[in-house]
Amino acid sequence: MLLCSGGVAINRETYPRVIPFALFIAFIGIEEIIRFFTETGLLQNSGNLSYFLYPIKTIATGIVLLYFWPRYDEIHPRDYLNFSQTVLSVFAGLLVFSLWILMGWDWATFGTLRGYDPTIFPDGVTRITLIGFRLAGASLVVPVMEEIFWRSFLVRYLIAHDFMKVGIGQFTWLSFSVTVILFGLEHHFWLSGIMAGSVYTLLLYRTTPAGDRAPAAGQAANAASADLVSSVETELQLADQHYQKAIAGLEQVWKEGQGTVDPQTAAVLQKNMGIIDQAVRESREALRAQPTSEAAQETLFEALRRKVDLLKDMVALVNEMRKGNQAGAAQIVSGIER
Repeated sequence: MLLCSGGVAINRETYPRVIPFALFIAFIGIEEIIRFFTETGLLQNSGNLSYFLYPIKTIATGIVLLYFWPRYDEIHPRDYLNFSQTVLSVFAGLLVFSLWILMGWDWATFGTLRGYDPTIFPDGVTRITLIGFRLAGASLVVPVMEEIFWRSFLVRYLIAHDFMKVGIGQFTWLSFSVTVILFGLEHHFWLSGIMAGSVYTLLLYRTTPAGDRAPAAGQAANAASADLVSSVETELQLADQHYQKAIAGLEQVWKEGQGTVDPQTAAVLQKNMGIIDQAVRESREALRAQPTSEAAQETLFEALRRKVDLLKDMVALVNEMRKGNQAGAAQIVSGIER
């Protein structure tokens, strides 16, 4: 759904992807204000306060991420089962780690770097707690928060303000360049940041399945239910347009690569698709009988989402078979059967 704020259309899916990042940045702003007041003498004995703000910042951002987690349907746990993509991701991380250290030139930095040294606290429990929160924030919270903002929201928003209609991994020079540069400029080591942003964004393009890059294929199911407006008739018409567009794009990819899948597996997939199609028909009939029922609408949309999800798995299976990755294909089939 597009909401209007000051004459600007805002997709409601913007908030789950922007709020965690904005909250984290707000805490950084508070830390800078405290540091400024401390250095100017307006605050006394507050030099170590920023150490204790980091755990609060980590917990607050983590809670917001968990609250919005069901809305992040661009995150697929099954992707971690893809061995080749996992190896490529680990390699990219090690590459960024190495280059980040090598590129720490004075001319490629902003301001003065302030270190994080919890050993200034004599109490062992305090030191261990602060170190734990620092590691958790840097390895769990910050990466997820940044990837959702930069490479799920902004890189698509720069292509279209109704970004949920833009497939994950869709490339344009403008979205790539702006996202990478801004990502770099938010870091003290700005050149290293640009390098890291380039590697991570290219990794996104490289590891996104073809079915997800098809226009509206990956996210159209959510865009369909998000764009519902006014009357029930208009809602159903808009929803059908988006779902059918998603389904048509995925079915085309499946038809082109169906020959790579063994007939027995293809038959099982078609059987599952038939069950879902039957559920879609029954849901449509129920909705026609109760056109104002929100439960009936949600049932139909859920059936359509299931169809899109199955087609996405089928396309992913085709991609693995084309690459000759029998293990990856078996994992996908196992997931479908479950």
